[in-house]
Amino acid sequence: MQAACREARAAGPNVPSIPNGEYRDGAAPGGHPAELSFYLRHQGKAAAYIRDLEEKWEELESSAQPANAELQHRLDEARKRLLARQA
Repeated sequence: MQAACREARAAGPNVPSIPNGEYRDGAAPGGHPAELSFYLRHQGKAAAYIRDLEEKWEELESSAQPANAELQHRLDEARKRLLARQA
């Protein structure tokens, strides 16, 4: 198992893509790194964890107060100008 973890870390972003549904339908992960295998076995938990983090982020973002009202105003105005140029 440790060798597989070292192999996965060494692979970095070159990890092969997952064929459509093949592993979700029960096929063994074969030569894929251990981390990919773990994710494939726990996709529901991973998705729930990500949804939970997104909900917490939205709560924090909506309740956050700007540290400096003038700075926040300037940022909002700059954002409006940028969006107007992109439209």
